[in-house]
Amino acid sequence: MRAIFLLSMVLSSCALSRLATVGKSHPDPSHRATTEAVQAPVDIHLDALGVPHIRAESRRDSLAAMGFVHARDRLFQADLMRRLAFGQLSPWLGERTHQMDMFMQGLQLRERAGRNLDGLTPELREELQAYVDGFNAGIESLPAPPIEYRVLDVPVEPWTLEDVLATPFIQSWNLAENPSVEAFALMTRDQLSVDRANDLFRLSGEGVATESGWDELRTADIAPFSPGYLAFTGALGGRPSQAEASNHWVVGGAHSDDGKPILANDPHLGQSVPSLWYVVDIRGGDWRAAGASLPGVPGVVIGHNGRLAWGLTNVMTDSVDLAVVKRDGEDAVIVEGQSEPLRPVEVQAGSETGTVWWTSIGPVVSTLEGDRLVVLRWHALDMVDTALEGFLALSESDTVDQAIASFEGRTMSIAQNLALADTAGSIAVQQVGGVVLREGFSGRLPYDASVETARWTGLQEALPIERDPESGLLWNGNQKWDHPLATYGAFNVPPWRAERIAKRLDALSTSANGKITADDMNALQNDWLEGQAEAILDGLLDDVTGSTPEARQCLALLSDWDRQMMPDSVGAAVWSVFKRELAREMVRNELGEEAASLYMSVSSSSRSVLDSPARDAWLGDRAAVVDAALDHACTWLTEHHGPKSARWTWGRLHPLQLEHPFAEGRKLLKRWNMEPVDWGGNGSTVNAAGHSWRRSDLRVSGMASLRIVMPLGDLAASSLVHPGGQSGMPRHPHYASHYDAFVAGERLPLWTADDDVARETVSTMRLEPQ
Repeated sequence: MRAIFLLSMVLSSCALSRLATVGKSHPDPSHRATTEAVQAPVDIHLDALGVPHIRAESRRDSLAAMGFVHARDRLFQADLMRRLAFGQLSPWLGERTHQMDMFMQGLQLRERAGRNLDGLTPELREELQAYVDGFNAGIESLPAPPIEYRVLDVPVEPWTLEDVLATPFIQSWNLAENPSVEAFALMTRDQLSVDRANDLFRLSGEGVATESGWDELRTADIAPFSPGYLAFTGALGGRPSQAEASNHWVVGGAHSDDGKPILANDPHLGQSVPSLWYVVDIRGGDWRAAGASLPGVPGVVIGHNGRLAWGLTNVMTDSVDLAVVKRDGEDAVIVEGQSEPLRPVEVQAGSETGTVWWTSIGPVVSTLEGDRLVVLRWHALDMVDTALEGFLALSESDTVDQAIASFEGRTMSIAQNLALADTAGSIAVQQVGGVVLREGFSGRLPYDASVETARWTGLQEALPIERDPESGLLWNGNQKWDHPLATYGAFNVPPWRAERIAKRLDALSTSANGKITADDMNALQNDWLEGQAEAILDGLLDDVTGSTPEARQCLALLSDWDRQMMPDSVGAAVWSVFKRELAREMVRNELGEEAASLYMSVSSSSRSVLDSPARDAWLGDRAAVVDAALDHACTWLTEHHGPKSARWTWGRLHPLQLEHPFAEGRKLLKRWNMEPVDWGGNGSTVNAAGHSWRRSDLRVSGMASLRIVMPLGDLAASSLVHPGGQSGMPRHPHYASHYDAFVAGERLPLWTADDDVARETVSTMRLEPQ
């Protein structure tokens, strides 16, 4: 989506002239407003970082004030998300987004958002309406529309209840790991047996795909993907680049410096400008929450309420399938043994019209050519999503028990590992959300949905939980759970991050004093040791001598490397390029050049054939394959970064470049971007900073989107930092208010105590009822 935005953005001379007025829309930090959104006065205290501290008499009014600050600080970001979800980018961006808009309209997400609203209690619906009213009041309070609207010369449209539920759909899709793998399988099916698919995409401990219908699909006449689906997903679907998932861990009170738990969390996601997260401290009567929120959505996703702290990592469950169905004449298909008519949904973008065809299990995402069609099976299209209600209930909880109960019986389009700790000392990790159950196939490959024996059977009701372990330590780095209930299809990441976290926590808990601090948690969040290299590199290089000068040069640099992915490390750069070239060489030798090229687009620096139990078999003549990869690596480094290896530092190859959607490649707008920095890490380090093998460069593509540390002994001493700022308005004083601290690996205080807020307040806004 971001690439489409950049391609579509043409700045006219008139638009360029408006750039001089970028500050015209910056809101008044001491604004006073009279609005129907609140029923009693609300004060919004801003600290030096631009974090709002909302103080209201009721939760309803506090959520209205949250909508107000979301709109004032992040309107364009939230609006972009709703337009993507509901297929309304074309009025902004023109014909280049027509196909994507028509596809998204065909998903009918606005109607599904309405269905989700119908499932809410009257009380919660009233609170959401207050948030919407506050959001619209925030829009009205701006002295001018944000600069992006003025550059595009488009109006701001009011927020609606359905718009509140736009972002969760996009988040659900962005957390889906398998669509790109299934697209790859369809595109290479003549070469990809089930055994080869297992070799390429299965990790040790994961279930083996059997897919009895795959052999028939390999030779079937299957229609190609539709232009709309390709426009939305790219040629291979799924995430635009691997974001390397997330970490969290909880240290029990027996190991902490004050006898109370400490919870740390750093979710890893694709990042741009403005930051994904908006920090807020909010109180409404007895209700309170502080932490990270999503612009356009009420509530705190990750944070604490003074009694309970919570964090999230992705379960990595497989919630999307590509289902292949047989044609039954021109206008019907066979689904699970029964003929059914295709249902048309008419769509329009600009002057262009089209049709998205639906089956009972989902929309057709192929053209109507061939004997078989491809259908998107996505659980978010089937369910009534109650995640918002669950997270608001979570923020009301006093204890771990109450927090677990807040998600019981809820259907959610995301599946998360929910880390919990309370001030009484209890700790837990509970899986919550939608986990698809399948019969007759595993989900790793596209399946034959025309037969009765392959189908979805519902969502798993009982999900894994780990509670108050004897060790006093809990951690998750998106590894596969060792739990009898963790039997579902998943796309986990290799254990390198999780193993490093476990090792460091064990060392800290058994050290001389054995008392872990919040600063220790922050240090671990910034750890750049490469666990995969520690595990496999020596074995790969064993008995390899290098047959070319380039191979010998890379061999020497890797042999001297300390396995730390530091920005100034040459060995880290060589390892990263060598690993990419080795994976390419292994797949090319087995499947050929074309399939290898496609494979490099769906694998990543953190999960590839190098992590497979079949790695040695695919290496074949290991010494020869490794030698070729070493030669290719140093040849590539010389061609792209010069002959002096001292200049091959990882940070130069792997910069952190966070850019505003309008500003990439435009020197005139470079101040709209965060300051580029040389960066370390990769997808296997605790401080994750992945890079995509789809791109020709190695720049950071997925990273920690925030770092939060919450000591339950003094939650007022919690910290939260993210790679950006509170304001989404270019050149605003708070546009990069968190960025320098994030880059430096520092903590920033999340003020919540009354005395701290009073001391740190630099300005106050007030909302009064009309």
